[in-house]
Amino acid sequence: MNFIFFLASFVAIFSIVNPFGSIPFFSTMTHSYTKEEKKKTLKKSILVATLVLFVFGIGGKYIFMIFNINVDVFKIAGGIFLFKVAFDMMHGKYTRSRLSESEREEIEEKEAVGIVPLGVPLLAGPGAITTVIIYVTEKSATFIDQVMVFVSIILVMIISYYLLYFSDIFFKYLGKTGNQVISRIMGLILAAMSIEFIVEGIKSLF
Repeated sequence: MNFIFFLASFVAIFSIVNPFGSIPFFSTMTHSYTKEEKKKTLKKSILVATLVLFVFGIGGKYIFMIFNINVDVFKIAGGIFLFKVAFDMMHGKYTRSRLSESEREEIEEKEAVGIVPLGVPLLAGPGAITTVIIYVTEKSATFIDQVMVFVSIILVMIISYYLLYFSDIFFKYLGKTGNQVISRIMGLILAAMSIEFIVEGIKSLF
């Protein structure tokens, strides 16, 4: 049972993080970097994204307590938000919508790229944070389940590291169309999961 939960949490987190969708941006942002600069930037972004997701995963229930948020209401709101993200992914808009105008201006600053926008919000955006909070606070039946969510985060970030590190190769062979197809598939999976969140939240409320 724990393995099934682990698989579900991994697929959910991987779909929302969607490193394939970040490949074009990473390739563009680091095209003038040396191999060492690229590696350093990527390590920083993965570390930042992992820490952000861990912090919200651990502190999610306390956030609910402090702001007196009903978990079921959060699942409905989170599900609606994730469906919007999934809808954008299926229409090829998701990655672009993650960046504000000010964040786009920071893309050229090498020291900042690893943190903003690559670490946050490209890898650890609102959707990923919402997914982690829901899986840790609501879907986890045992402590082992909660641990599995954090293991999923680590595994997703490791995969993201290598996908982005070899992004030039992937981008060359997959091309823009290939990346868009993969992002749309991730969006479809995420849409199904977001609807599940909404339905579960409504059932629990009524």
